[in-house]
Amino acid sequence: MNSRIYHTAFYPFSLLINFLVSRKSKPAPEKHLVLVRVDAIGDYLLFRNYLKEIRDSKYADYKITLIGNSAWKSIFKEYDYLYVDKCIWLDRKKFVENPIYRYKFLIDLKNTNYEIAFQPTLSREMYFGDIIIKNILAEIKIGVESELSNIKKWQKRISDSYYQELIKPPQDLFEFYKNKNIFETFLNKKIALIKPILKLDRFNEFNAFVVSLFIGGSSKNKKYNVIHYAEVLNNLNKSFNFSIKILGSINEYDDGEKLSKMLKAVSLNLCGKTSLIEAIHEIKSSDILISNESFAGHAAVSLSIPTFIISNGNHYMRFCPYPNNLFERYGAIFPKQIEQSQLSKEELIEKFSSGSNLDINSIDSEIFFERLFKFIKKYIPKN
Repeated sequence: MNSRIYHTAFYPFSLLINFLVSRKSKPAPEKHLVLVRVDAIGDYLLFRNYLKEIRDSKYADYKITLIGNSAWKSIFKEYDYLYVDKCIWLDRKKFVENPIYRYKFLIDLKNTNYEIAFQPTLSREMYFGDIIIKNILAEIKIGVESELSNIKKWQKRISDSYYQELIKPPQDLFEFYKNKNIFETFLNKKIALIKPILKLDRFNEFNAFVVSLFIGGSSKNKKYNVIHYAEVLNNLNKSFNFSIKILGSINEYDDGEKLSKMLKAVSLNLCGKTSLIEAIHEIKSSDILISNESFAGHAAVSLSIPTFIISNGNHYMRFCPYPNNLFERYGAIFPKQIEQSQLSKEELIEKFSSGSNLDINSIDSEIFFERLFKFIKKYIPKN
């Protein structure tokens, strides 16, 4: 949906729904904590370990409800369900496009009165997490002082008023550390977690070194062209012996087929053939992940799989690259406008804090090859 149309037409419509919803009477309060986390899969992978921290905290005897994005429902149900008593799943597409779904979702929130509502999202969205917080019945509502990548200043001025308290994490920190600071503040305790962790068993059906290549991305300028990928991987194959699993959604299936035919190494196109959980298992069963910047990189780090990311600089230093002291088996490459910039690190962070319009395909394939060669030789034996 066009952003300008969304913000001008949807806001008054949203106010009407909120007025109708607000007329429902309040039930009796409960000793009950509700967490609101309705952003993307990668965000959840950086957040999910804190569910255990909450369960093991001063809220151990609370009933805990999670309002989550249905896009990562399968990850939660597979790995994290023990830490939450109840889940309410939000279909973001329906929430925007279907007024009946939106009205029913918001009015159903009135069936429970919580003691505390907490939205630990740094990039708040007025028409998703914030509007949910507004319609939740809770004695205390806590959020995070939002930066402006997903919310406009005028929206933030309005939705800040939905909270009694806003946690303000330190600036210029990697997202994992910001999350850690947010939860240490909320829970009033130190947290020992040093990196995202996802424990899985490993299997390898190829009987060889395996490279998982994730070719998906949320937008065109974040997807590296498969012709360039083929050029880089075929050059690497002259020095290293490996098999390749090509991962992505059904939207990348044709590109996966095209790439598989160009590759000299043994390859398998799994685009659109795996569930989200199966894709995570495929990453775990690899010796290395090469990926466009996406949830796959966060999954690989959580699984302690060596990871190399190619990125257009979106939210530079916030989600990518991972700091060495967080995960040292990690590499990344960015367009020359970032890598050859005369700006300081702080100035680059500020410039790309709300996103990047740089084209990922401006990254020279020869430079990509040289950087990737130096990275993978530490993990894959030469021919």
